[in-house]
Amino acid sequence: MVISFAAIGLAGGSFNELTLQDTSGANQARCCSTISASSSTHAPGPVSVASTPRSTGGRSPRTLFGVNFATAQQLADVGYTVNRWGGNRTSRYNWQLDVDSSAGDWFFTNYTASEPAPPLPAGSAADDFVLDSRAADAEVVLTLPTLGRVAGPDRERRWSFSELAYGPQSSDECRYFGPDPGDWPPWCNHDAGNGQCDPAVNTTGFCSAGGLVVGNDPDDTSIVVDATFLADWVAFVASRAGAADAGGVRFLALDNEPMLWNSTHRDVHPAAPTYEEVWTKGQAVAGRRARRRAVGGDPRARHLGVVRPLDLGGRRPRGLHRRTRPPGPRRHALRPVYLAQVCAHQQQTGVRLVDYLDVHWYPQAAGVAGTDNVVNEGSPRPACVRCASSGTRPTSRSPGSARRRGSCRACASGSRRPVRARGSR
Repeated sequence: MVISFAAIGLAGGSFNELTLQDTSGANQARCCSTISASSSTHAPGPVSVASTPRSTGGRSPRTLFGVNFATAQQLADVGYTVNRWGGNRTSRYNWQLDVDSSAGDWFFTNYTASEPAPPLPAGSAADDFVLDSRAADAEVVLTLPTLGRVAGPDRERRWSFSELAYGPQSSDECRYFGPDPGDWPPWCNHDAGNGQCDPAVNTTGFCSAGGLVVGNDPDDTSIVVDATFLADWVAFVASRAGAADAGGVRFLALDNEPMLWNSTHRDVHPAAPTYEEVWTKGQAVAGRRARRRAVGGDPRARHLGVVRPLDLGGRRPRGLHRRTRPPGPRRHALRPVYLAQVCAHQQQTGVRLVDYLDVHWYPQAAGVAGTDNVVNEGSPRPACVRCASSGTRPTSRSPGSARRRGSCRACASGSRRPVRARGSR
């Protein structure tokens, strides 16, 4: 294959990196092992450049690049090295019933992940996910729901904001598709409201002046659980896939973006989470695991926390209550406070509860984040390539943002060195 630099707009200048990127969306064979480059403006003869695509070059660990919820076929086709069980729905996943909640992403409804029910918990969606991932030699990041409630109490389809119980709402699962019933899909539920209302119309007492349904019963769609519930899940996972030091799950995430508890999950957690709540709920779960590690339980199981988007910079995360903010000029930043708690606990007890700082980073360039097929959309393609490396290079900037993203480095690089609180400016 011959590529003319002039044809792709490189009439002059220099470069220090060559990226080959497929734009078809199809699976590709392994790339070439040698690249030859020649120029008509220099002495004749090709210049050979050794290219080893699968080599880390001593910089990038095997676990640098991964995906969410890759299927067994995708793992076989692509060879992803990390597969994450994570996202909004995992904050309410009930591993015993194989049920989760769509929460605010889709009308606050409980769904079963397997039909008909296998002999649970074996054969659940999470069980299959772990076994398929490890069979493909992909590391698993398993999200443990620390919110305090999970979907339940059974495998029935349940919804939090019933219009019959809590009055008329601005939309429901059927009206989402339009006002004409002829446009509604046969599976939609006309009673599953979106939890938003007009107090002039909804006079049941459940519609707040701010236009939200309040006072709903969280027991309609969830049950209370504690750290024991999650410890039992991890023990079950180890019984199926092996202990963390014997081919099992080595990475356990302490929930998914807890600053969303009072928005995405407001049907069961309407109050804004405080710094103390985020820390103590994670501590309860990680503490049990750490104690088991201390007596030889899972010596290689590592905890990730706290999950929050980096694109909010050093500001107070949405939803986190100001009442508990720490003193000092950066009093609104969660990460320094959280890391200080981790360090203080380790100094006091000798036990390190959190091994990795888990940061969710959403690139700010238009058309890059949140789009399934950005690779085929033309102009965002170069930004996608830059996004893949800007969390690991200290001089990189996020596309669409002037702020440095150096605070990603410690967690993105997979380093086990102590993670310090870093500024995001």
